[in-house]
Amino acid sequence: MLAICSDLDETPNKDIYFETAKYLNTTEQTSLGKGVGLEVGNTIYFDMPNHNFSYTNTDDNGRDKIHRLIESGHIDCLHSFGDFVDDRSSIEKYWNIIQSGKRKIEVWVDHAQAPTNLDNDIMQGHGAEQGATAYHCDLTVQSGGLPFIWKGRVTSCVAQNTKRSYQSIFNKQYIKASLKTITLEFVKAWLARLGSQKYAMHKANKVLRKTTLIDGTKVNEFMRCNPAWGGVSCFDQARGIHHVLTKKC
Repeated sequence: MLAICSDLDETPNKDIYFETAKYLNTTEQTSLGKGVGLEVGNTIYFDMPNHNFSYTNTDDNGRDKIHRLIESGHIDCLHSFGDFVDDRSSIEKYWNIIQSGKRKIEVWVDHAQAPTNLDNDIMQGHGAEQGATAYHCDLTVQSGGLPFIWKGRVTSCVAQNTKRSYQSIFNKQYIKASLKTITLEFVKAWLARLGSQKYAMHKANKVLRKTTLIDGTKVNEFMRCNPAWGGVSCFDQARGIHHVLTKKC
């Protein structure tokens, strides 16, 4: 199983957002070149600064296209509700928008330190903290609307649900950096064996586990993989993707 998501972080406007989707998912000519014809989803959020494409800062045409891509399955992750959403009324309004179509978004991905993030540790959110103004777990997760949750766990190791391998993240051209990445993954695994909750998913190298949010809500949590020799936060943009999607990987 391989799921590639074209995350919308730092996408400045609708033209680039939709052109990127066209490039990734078709073989048509685009401003980025001939499309690569893959099956690649994307994320969406609602209220963000003007230099970040989102549901509220685009026009009616952009919002119509967002709904069409949700229906087709090409927008399949809710990337929090956005940096500016921190009250229940806004959350309810935006959640109702998401639920209005026939096809539903079933995957939640925490974003930076957005108030509505479901993880209160790594991602510093309040979405699962009862009593917080950004609490929404009862509305979005407990209702069954978001069965799959990402709360900040990332591994550099290629392939989960199998024996952990460091071979693919060793780069003989960048020995120091790749050895540092391998060491970090090795340490995460041992911390997990010693009882660390933060790195528990690294113990068995599983892509999915059943866990609970801070309010006790049971969820299916998944781990993301960025098999870059430079580390989990390296080469996660278009300019570095050739270091990640290689023949070796």
